[in-house]
Amino acid sequence: SLDLTPLASYVRPDVYSIESTATVVQCAKKMAEHGCGLLVVSEGEQFVGVISEHDIAQKAVALENTHGTVGNFMSACAGSKFVTTKDSFLAAMTAMEGMNARHVIVVKAEAAGNAKMLMADIAGVLSIKDIIARISESTRERIASDLSHD
Repeated sequence: SLDLTPLASYVRPDVYSIESTATVVQCAKKMAEHGCGLLVVSEGEQFVGVISEHDIAQKAVALENTHGTVGNFMSACAGSKFVTTKDSFLAAMTAMEGMNARHVIVVKAEAAGNAKMLMADIAGVLSIKDIIARISESTRERIASDLSHD
């Protein structure tokens, strides 16, 4: 069933990252280059946070502060909610809803309890677009199945 399938089945391994010392302009360019709305922020091998299009628009551009670094505008991973590769699709949707977020970071199950996360601990990022695509696919499969039984 859609809601019980582990996230390891859904997560794409293409996680785009940027150093916390990069400029907001470099960040926006990298998002445009990869067609993504969120970058994972690193300091060396350590995962320190995320920065989204929303962060750039609301915290940098709206305040006319585009000279700051990613570290100034990111959402720190301390206090952030993650889901693991063993969590269900429903758990990811619930986490996103609870955080009022368009993305959720999926970490490898064995790293879930770590006090500090490394970039290597990240299995992927799940976006609202991924969720909509999977729900649409599941709905189409259900409708096709219902029609074939009529």
